[in-house]
Amino acid sequence: RFSFTAEGKKGLTFQIQGPAGRFTSEIKLLQNQYWQAPAEKDTQLAESVSRTIPQVRLHGQINFERPTTFFDSAFKQTLEPQFQYLYVGYEDQSDIGVYDTAQLQEDYFGLFRDRRFSGLDRIADANQLTLGFTTRFLDEFNLEKFKFSLGQTLYFEDSKVLIDNQLMLS
Repeated sequence: RFSFTAEGKKGLTFQIQGPAGRFTSEIKLLQNQYWQAPAEKDTQLAESVSRTIPQVRLHGQINFERPTTFFDSAFKQTLEPQFQYLYVGYEDQSDIGVYDTAQLQEDYFGLFRDRRFSGLDRIADANQLTLGFTTRFLDEFNLEKFKFSLGQTLYFEDSKVLIDNQLMLS
């Protein structure tokens, strides 16, 4: 199954999906406008800021399965490798206040997100490749009995975006 969507004026998505896998490519322009009233002590903040940041994301996953036995019980074992390439352009955001931004939880599923922060005050730049896999053991009723996931992100460039004066390198 193929699908192509245009998310308003935010981006374009092309998806190929089948019974054993999927591939998604996305191109987005992230655009924000800020009007701020900085306090006297916050002279670093600009009164008006507009930013447009490009984003490209390629994400693919395929699922393999096989019958196996473990402790004399029959199981179906899956192997689910996946990859993601993510590019998010850099723009200096130090002249925007941090209003509702926090770092998102770092877990296996977070490796494959297209964002590092909640909120819109900080959009982290990225040039990275993430590789991961999951294996599952399912019983005869397709109930998951065991699951193991492992993943790693390879950074081609360190992120330059700051939050709370800390350099974000997750």
